[in-house]
Amino acid sequence: NEPHKSSWGRGAPTDWDSAAERIGNRVLSSCPRWLVFVEGVSAQPGARGDRGVSGGYWWGGNLVGVRSSPVALSAPKRLVYSPHAYGPSTWPQPYFGPPFPENMPGVWDEHWGFVPAETGVPLVVGEWGGKNDGSSGDHTWHLAFVDYLKRRQIGSFYYCLNPNSEDTRGLLLDDWTTIDDGKLDLLKRLPATAVLPLLPGGKLPG
Repeated sequence: NEPHKSSWGRGAPTDWDSAAERIGNRVLSSCPRWLVFVEGVSAQPGARGDRGVSGGYWWGGNLVGVRSSPVALSAPKRLVYSPHAYGPSTWPQPYFGPPFPENMPGVWDEHWGFVPAETGVPLVVGEWGGKNDGSSGDHTWHLAFVDYLKRRQIGSFYYCLNPNSEDTRGLLLDDWTTIDDGKLDLLKRLPATAVLPLLPGGKLPG
Protein backbone atom coordinates (compact mmCIF):
# COMPACT_ATOMS: atom_id res chain seq x y z
CA ASN A 1 0.00 0.00 0.00
CA GLU A 2 1.18 3.53 -0.94
CA PRO A 3 4.65 2.80 -2.41
CA HIS A 4 5.75 6.33 -1.56
CA LYS A 5 9.50 5.70 -1.68
CA SER A 6 9.40 4.26 -5.20
CA SER A 7 10.51 5.75 -8.49
CA TRP A 8 8.61 5.47 -11.78
CA GLY A 9 9.89 4.84 -15.29
CA ARG A 10 13.59 5.29 -14.53
CA GLY A 11 14.78 1.79 -15.33
CA ALA A 12 15.79 1.43 -11.68
CA PRO A 13 15.23 -1.41 -9.21
CA THR A 14 12.96 0.97 -7.28
CA ASP A 15 10.55 1.54 -10.19
CA TRP A 16 7.01 0.90 -9.01
CA ASP A 17 5.59 0.71 -12.55
CA SER A 18 7.84 -2.27 -13.34
CA ALA A 19 6.99 -3.96 -10.05
CA ALA A 20 3.27 -3.42 -10.68
CA GLU A 21 3.63 -5.07 -14.09
CA ARG A 22 5.37 -8.12 -12.66
CA ILE A 23 2.94 -8.48 -9.76
CA GLY A 24 -0.10 -7.81 -11.93
CA ASN A 25 0.90 -10.32 -14.59
CA ARG A 26 1.59 -12.95 -11.94
CA VAL A 27 -1.88 -12.39 -10.47
CA LEU A 28 -3.52 -12.55 -13.89
CA SER A 29 -1.75 -15.79 -14.74
CA SER A 30 -3.74 -17.46 -11.95
CA CYS A 31 -6.82 -15.22 -11.83
CA PRO A 32 -7.39 -13.87 -15.36
CA ARG A 33 -10.76 -12.29 -14.52
CA TRP A 34 -9.42 -10.15 -11.69
CA LEU A 35 -8.78 -6.44 -12.00
CA VAL A 36 -5.32 -5.14 -11.12
CA PHE A 37 -5.45 -1.81 -9.26
CA VAL A 38 -2.18 0.14 -9.44
CA GLU A 39 -1.57 3.04 -7.06
CA GLY A 40 0.70 5.97 -7.70
CA VAL A 41 3.94 6.89 -5.97
CA SER A 42 4.82 10.11 -4.13
CA ALA A 43 7.58 12.70 -4.59
CA GLN A 44 10.76 10.75 -3.85
CA PRO A 45 13.76 11.25 -6.17
CA GLY A 46 13.08 9.28 -9.32
CA ALA A 47 9.34 9.87 -9.30
CA ARG A 48 8.03 11.87 -12.22
CA GLY A 49 6.91 15.39 -11.39
CA ASP A 50 3.99 17.44 -12.64
CA ARG A 51 4.20 20.58 -14.70
CA GLY A 52 4.51 22.99 -11.81
CA VAL A 53 0.99 23.25 -10.41
CA SER A 54 1.75 22.01 -6.93
CA GLY A 55 4.94 20.36 -5.76
CA GLY A 56 3.17 18.20 -3.19
CA TYR A 57 2.00 14.61 -3.62
CA TRP A 58 0.13 12.25 -1.34
CA TRP A 59 1.53 8.80 -0.74
CA GLY A 60 0.10 6.82 -3.65
CA GLY A 61 -1.16 9.99 -5.33
CA ASN A 62 1.41 10.60 -8.08
CA LEU A 63 0.57 9.01 -11.44
CA VAL A 64 2.42 11.58 -13.54
CA GLY A 65 4.80 8.87 -14.77
CA VAL A 66 1.95 7.13 -16.57
CA ARG A 67 2.30 9.69 -19.37
CA SER A 68 5.74 8.41 -20.36
CA SER A 69 5.88 4.95 -18.74
CA PRO A 70 2.43 3.35 -18.53
CA VAL A 71 1.96 0.02 -16.82
CA ALA A 72 1.77 -2.71 -19.49
CA LEU A 73 -0.11 -5.80 -18.35
CA SER A 74 -0.48 -8.98 -20.37
CA ALA A 75 -4.24 -8.28 -20.33
CA PRO A 76 -4.49 -4.48 -20.67
CA LYS A 77 -8.24 -4.38 -19.98
CA ARG A 78 -7.61 -5.74 -16.46
CA LEU A 79 -5.70 -2.59 -15.46
CA VAL A 80 -7.17 0.14 -13.23
CA TYR A 81 -5.12 3.05 -11.92
CA SER A 82 -6.00 3.94 -8.33
CA PRO A 83 -4.51 7.10 -6.75
CA HIS A 84 -5.03 8.46 -3.24
CA ALA A 85 -6.09 12.01 -2.33
CA TYR A 86 -6.62 13.84 0.95
CA GLY A 87 -7.54 17.23 2.34
CA PRO A 88 -5.88 19.86 4.57
CA SER A 89 -6.64 18.06 7.83
CA THR A 90 -4.22 15.31 6.79
CA TRP A 91 -1.21 17.43 5.78
CA PRO A 92 -0.69 21.12 4.80
CA GLN A 93 0.19 20.74 1.13
CA PRO A 94 1.42 23.89 -0.68
CA TYR A 95 -1.66 24.05 -2.92
CA PHE A 96 -3.99 24.50 0.07
CA GLY A 97 -3.16 28.21 0.09
CA PRO A 98 -4.75 30.83 -2.18
CA PRO A 99 -6.38 30.36 -4.66
CA PHE A 100 -7.66 27.21 -2.88
CA PRO A 101 -10.09 25.60 -3.62
CA GLU A 102 -10.37 26.94 -7.17
CA ASN A 103 -6.93 25.55 -7.97
CA MET A 104 -7.71 21.98 -6.96
CA PRO A 105 -9.15 20.63 -10.25
CA GLY A 106 -5.91 21.63 -11.97
CA VAL A 107 -3.85 19.86 -9.31
CA TRP A 108 -5.91 16.67 -9.55
CA ASP A 109 -5.78 16.80 -13.34
CA GLU A 110 -1.98 16.97 -13.27
CA HIS A 111 -1.45 14.34 -10.60
CA TRP A 112 -3.80 11.65 -11.95
CA GLY A 113 -7.03 13.01 -13.45
CA PHE A 114 -5.56 12.99 -16.96
CA VAL A 115 -5.28 9.20 -17.00
CA PRO A 116 -8.66 8.11 -18.48
CA ALA A 117 -8.69 10.69 -21.27
CA GLU A 118 -5.03 10.34 -22.24
CA THR A 119 -4.58 6.58 -21.85
CA GLY A 120 -8.05 5.05 -22.07
CA VAL A 121 -7.40 3.16 -18.83
CA PRO A 122 -10.04 3.36 -16.07
CA LEU A 123 -9.25 5.20 -12.86
CA VAL A 124 -10.78 4.68 -9.41
CA VAL A 125 -9.63 6.75 -6.44
CA GLY A 126 -8.59 4.09 -3.95
CA GLU A 127 -8.57 6.36 -0.89
CA TRP A 128 -9.81 9.85 -0.21
CA GLY A 129 -11.06 11.59 2.88
CA GLY A 130 -10.29 13.77 5.86
CA LYS A 131 -11.87 15.12 9.02
CA ASN A 132 -14.37 17.23 7.05
CA ASP A 133 -14.10 20.04 9.60
CA GLY A 134 -14.25 23.76 9.02
CA SER A 135 -11.16 24.87 10.91
CA SER A 136 -8.62 23.48 8.44
CA GLY A 137 -10.56 24.03 5.23
CA ASP A 138 -11.16 20.30 5.01
CA HIS A 139 -14.91 20.65 4.48
CA THR A 140 -14.23 23.02 1.59
CA TRP A 141 -11.84 20.46 0.15
CA HIS A 142 -14.45 17.70 0.50
CA LEU A 143 -17.02 19.74 -1.39
CA ALA A 144 -14.57 20.46 -4.20
CA PHE A 145 -13.48 16.84 -4.45
CA VAL A 146 -17.02 15.47 -4.57
CA ASP A 147 -17.82 17.95 -7.33
CA TYR A 148 -14.70 16.87 -9.24
CA LEU A 149 -15.57 13.18 -8.97
CA LYS A 150 -19.10 13.85 -10.19
CA ARG A 151 -18.06 15.97 -13.16
CA ARG A 152 -15.36 13.52 -14.24
CA GLN A 153 -17.50 10.45 -13.49
CA ILE A 154 -14.73 8.90 -11.39
CA GLY A 155 -15.46 6.08 -8.95
CA SER A 156 -13.88 6.02 -5.51
CA PHE A 157 -13.48 4.41 -2.09
CA TYR A 158 -13.83 6.70 0.93
CA TYR A 159 -11.31 6.42 3.77
CA CYS A 160 -12.26 5.26 6.29
CA LEU A 161 -15.03 3.54 8.30
CA ASN A 162 -13.28 3.32 11.68
CA PRO A 163 -13.05 6.49 13.84
CA ASN A 164 -9.55 5.93 15.23
CA SER A 165 -7.59 7.23 12.25
CA GLU A 166 -5.69 10.24 13.57
CA ASP A 167 -5.43 11.83 10.12
CA THR A 168 -8.99 11.48 8.86
CA ARG A 169 -11.30 10.13 11.58
CA GLY A 170 -14.02 7.92 10.10
CA LEU A 171 -17.57 7.47 8.89
CA LEU A 172 -18.31 6.24 12.42
CA LEU A 173 -17.96 8.48 15.46
CA ASP A 174 -15.93 7.56 18.53
CA ASP A 175 -18.59 5.22 19.92
CA TRP A 176 -18.12 3.02 16.80
CA THR A 177 -21.90 3.07 16.32
CA THR A 178 -23.06 6.58 15.43
CA ILE A 179 -22.71 7.68 11.81
CA ASP A 180 -20.96 10.95 10.96
CA ASP A 181 -23.93 12.52 9.18
CA GLY A 182 -21.84 15.29 7.65
CA LYS A 183 -19.63 12.83 5.80
CA LEU A 184 -22.54 10.62 4.82
CA ASP A 185 -24.42 13.60 3.40
CA LEU A 186 -21.41 14.41 1.24
CA LEU A 187 -21.15 10.85 -0.04
CA LYS A 188 -24.84 10.88 -0.93
CA ARG A 189 -24.02 13.49 -3.57
CA LEU A 190 -22.06 10.91 -5.53
CA PRO A 191 -24.05 8.76 -7.97
CA ALA A 192 -24.37 5.13 -6.95
CA THR A 193 -23.81 2.11 -9.17
CA ALA A 194 -26.79 -0.15 -9.74
CA VAL A 195 -25.84 -3.57 -8.35
CA LEU A 196 -28.72 -5.79 -9.43
CA PRO A 197 -28.06 -5.57 -13.19
CA LEU A 198 -24.55 -6.90 -12.53
CA LEU A 199 -25.78 -10.07 -10.83
CA PRO A 200 -26.95 -13.19 -12.70
CA GLY A 201 -30.68 -12.88 -13.23
CA GLY A 202 -30.71 -9.44 -11.60
CA LYS A 203 -31.50 -10.90 -8.19
CA LEU A 204 -29.75 -10.75 -4.86
CA PRO A 205 -28.52 -14.14 -3.58
CA GLY A 206 -30.31 -15.62 -0.60
